[in-house]
Amino acid sequence: MAARGKILLIDDEILVREELGGLLVDEGFEVITGADGEEGLNLFRSNTPEMVITDVRMPRRDGLSLAITIRNEDPSVPVTIITGHGTETMAIEALRAGVTDFIKKP
Repeated sequence: MAARGKILLIDDEILVREELGGLLVDEGFEVITGADGEEGLNLFRSNTPEMVITDVRMPRRDGLSLAITIRNEDPSVPVTIITGHGTETMAIEALRAGVTDFIKKP
């Protein structure tokens, strides 16, 4: 059976990548994971995912600047930001930058 779509999941916490990635795989998606913003950008450019889910606070490149770069390179790819440290101001900034959704981690 073919995957429902390809999702790029970027988070510097391995547990998040494993747990959220596993849930997405269970739902039938192909999941590619990256551990930081730079790796995530390289994976985006080489794998053409249909969706990107990224953390905000990561080494080498934060999720908001990554989202802006991705949206500039391919505005058709939805980007969702997940964070454990989100503020209302950060959410507004992300949505203004073209992020599709902003979700706080439990």
